[in-house]
Amino acid sequence: MSSSRLSDIRVRVFREIMRKMPNSLIMRLAQDNEVEVPFDILGYPYEVSNFLLKELGSEALEEIVMEYGDAGKPIVFLFTCEDETPSLEELTKKSDALLSFEPESKTLESMPYFDEAYVHEPTGTFRVRFHYIKGRVFLLDKTVEIREERVAHYGVLILRPNKTVFEVRARHKGVASKAAIRAAAVLGIEKPPYPPDFRKKEIIEKFLNWIRSLNNARIGFSVRETVSSLSMSARRGSDLRTDEDFRKYLEYGMLKGGHATAYGQRVVKGQPRNVNFRIFFRDCRIYFTRFSYEDDIEYVVDALEEIGAGRQAETPQRILEEFSK
Repeated sequence: MSSSRLSDIRVRVFREIMRKMPNSLIMRLAQDNEVEVPFDILGYPYEVSNFLLKELGSEALEEIVMEYGDAGKPIVFLFTCEDETPSLEELTKKSDALLSFEPESKTLESMPYFDEAYVHEPTGTFRVRFHYIKGRVFLLDKTVEIREERVAHYGVLILRPNKTVFEVRARHKGVASKAAIRAAAVLGIEKPPYPPDFRKKEIIEKFLNWIRSLNNARIGFSVRETVSSLSMSARRGSDLRTDEDFRKYLEYGMLKGGHATAYGQRVVKGQPRNVNFRIFFRDCRIYFTRFSYEDDIEYVVDALEEIGAGRQAETPQRILEEFSK
C-alpha cells in the first residue's frame, strides 16, 4: 500500500496528527486496519508516520485525516459574526474565489495564505486550511555552515452553517484574526468577525456554571498594584469555585481565565470522558490540554457560543444519565 494518492497537504496533516496522537490510539488505528506497528518506533512520530504512510491505503489514511487531522491539543480562537454563516452549498461555490486569491507576495510575515477549502463530512462543517510564515531559525548544515530559515506554521478555519461563531485553530492571535476577516470577506459575510467579550461578570458566571470544575484561575490586578497577576491552583480532586478567596476575586471582577474541566461527549468505561482546556477571557482563546476529539472540541465551542450570547449552556443529559448509572 502507499499514500501516492494522498495530497501533500493531507500528508503533512497526517504527520502532524501522528506527532500529537497518544500511542494507545495509534495502536488501535493500526489494529483496525490490520497493521502491526513495530514496538521500537513507538514514541518516534516521524518514523511512525513514515511506516503508516507506507503500509496503509489512501482510503484509510484519508479517514484518519478526516477524523483526527484537526483534533488533538489545538489552540482555538473564537470570533463572532452578526450574521449567520451561509450554507455548505453557498460556501462551496465561493471556495474557488478564496483559493484563487493572489496576494502581492507569498512570503510576508504573519500573513495567512489559503491552501485548501472543503466540506468536512464527519462534522458537517466547512474548513479552510492555511499556512503562514512567522519567525526564523538558525540551522547548522552538513558543511558546518549556519543558515537561516523562516518558520512555516499551519492553521484551519472552521465554519458551521447557520451559526454565528468563527473558529480558527492556529498558534497566533493576529494571524487567526486576519484569516477570519479575509475569509469572511471573500465568502460573502458582510460584517467582519470579531472576538466575543467574555470578561463580563454575567458571562463568566454562566461559564462557571457550565464547567464541571475549575482547576486553576488567573487573577488580574489593576495597574496601580505592584502585583500584576496571581495564579491559584486547586488541590487534586478539589474545585476552586468553592474557595472563599476565589469567590472574593470573582466578585471584584478579577478573574481573567483559567484551566477548566468539562463533561465531554464520550462515555469511557461507564463514565463521561472529561475535556480539559485553558481559557483566556480577553481574546476568547482556548487551549486544549488533553488530546481531544472533534466532538469534544465542537461541544466546547458550541457551549461557548451559547454562553457568549448570554444563554446558559447545558451539560449533556445523556452523559449525566450514563454517569449516574
